[in-house]
Amino acid sequence: MRKSVCEITFCELLQNFTTGYDGTVRRIGMTYLDRGMVDKVTQYDAQTGGAVVDDLRYTYDGWGNVLSFIQDVDSDLDAASSGRDPFEVE
Repeated sequence: MRKSVCEITFCELLQNFTTGYDGTVRRIGMTYLDRGMVDKVTQYDAQTGGAVVDDLRYTYDGWGNVLSFIQDVDSDLDAASSGRDPFEVE
């Protein structure tokens, strides 16, 4: 279902972190469905590779409206559980 991957690297946007900035997330990866809607948003702790900081996946109805999303606040939704249960909002 995923059509493409778009990655935004924070270090490309910010050459130097400002005082008080939490630099835990260094990259955001996004995957899209065939119709162009966001499927999954994943945050990583490194500019390339790295560990998943958190993960978010959307579900849509037939018209493209968001029905719900599920988030794992400290690991990848597609991997083994980190011990915390993902939560879902409908």
